[in-house]
Amino acid sequence: MSAYSKAVGGFYPAVFAVALALCTLTAPLCLSGHAEGLTRTLTGHGGEVLAVAFSPDGRLLASGSSDQTIRLWDPVTGEERKVLRGHTGAIRTLAFAARNSQLLASGSADGTVRIWDVAQGRESKTLSGRSGAIRGVAFAPDGQSLASVGDDGSLRLWDWQAGKETRATKSRRGMLFSVAFSPDGTALATGGNDSLAYVWDVATLGRRSVLTGHAGAVQAVAFAPDGALVATGAADGGGAVMGCGHRP
Repeated sequence: MSAYSKAVGGFYPAVFAVALALCTLTAPLCLSGHAEGLTRTLTGHGGEVLAVAFSPDGRLLASGSSDQTIRLWDPVTGEERKVLRGHTGAIRTLAFAARNSQLLASGSADGTVRIWDVAQGRESKTLSGRSGAIRGVAFAPDGQSLASVGDDGSLRLWDWQAGKETRATKSRRGMLFSVAFSPDGTALATGGNDSLAYVWDVATLGRRSVLTGHAGAVQAVAFAPDGALVATGAADGGGAVMGCGHRP
């Protein structure tokens, strides 16, 4: 249903802020400047680093690892600020709330989503009710709700403050790997192992559109700032920018 689709092999954003090394036991986390190249290597994890996220104010960098911990760093000095423990599986995904640098969500291979009070360095909520690893989490733009996806193929919306699931739907074609809210909070995009990306209505979780063009699992999705386009990255080695039919 996309009005515009442009596949570009090896699609990447024009400017990188973070480069992540995944495959060593020492698990270095590498910070790269816009033009200066590598500026700092952060070490501390005991396993592969699988997820990173900057706080919206830019003062913290969170990293999640197969060592089952989340580490919070000062990206300027490289100092490790806190270690968050509680998950019993690898940390697969991290997301800060867009308007709150002290609110962090994590998803893990243990099948739970956890909400963290960054200032206190403690877990404030555990959201569970699905089987299989959590692959993607995203806060709504207003920070009041949270979306999660994972290996069981479900897209779930949570009232994270109450610790309750509010709506859910399930892919009929396998696992979901990625999720993103539109900037106005009324739509969600997901990507999964069926090589498709979907756009969903947040109010009903009804499917608005199906975005095609990949030959491999869609592992990353992101809305453009105006909400009219969705960028995707897939295991086929390519990326795409697609019109999604969403009109903010």
